[in-house]
Amino acid sequence: MGIFFPILLNTIDAVKNVEPNLIRATRCLGAGSWGVITRVVLRAALPQIVTGIRIGLGVGWMALVAAELVGANSGLGFLINDARTVLRTDYILVGMLTIGLIGLFLDRLIRHTAQKLMPWSRALNA
Repeated sequence: MGIFFPILLNTIDAVKNVEPNLIRATRCLGAGSWGVITRVVLRAALPQIVTGIRIGLGVGWMALVAAELVGANSGLGFLINDARTVLRTDYILVGMLTIGLIGLFLDRLIRHTAQKLMPWSRALNA
């Protein structure tokens, strides 16, 4: 649930904000509905959709770790919570560092993939 809504909201906003002149120009050049969707709408909306995926991944990762903290028998959240009860701050710090590094790795992976798929997007090349 944490991943779905950021992606959905960014996708809706991205499709709504596609430049109408691009759609009209594509139609004037003879493209049908499917051509407009694949050639114009998808390509124009894709950078913002990827942003929604990145935000959703962050929210989903936090939700996963929080769920492990509350009621799991394994995972990083469980490790941190279990170490808290026995005052093992070294385990807590390693768990927190691991959570951060995995989140950073996943974000960089999505960003790198997006840069390869969409070299025209300035937002991802910043």
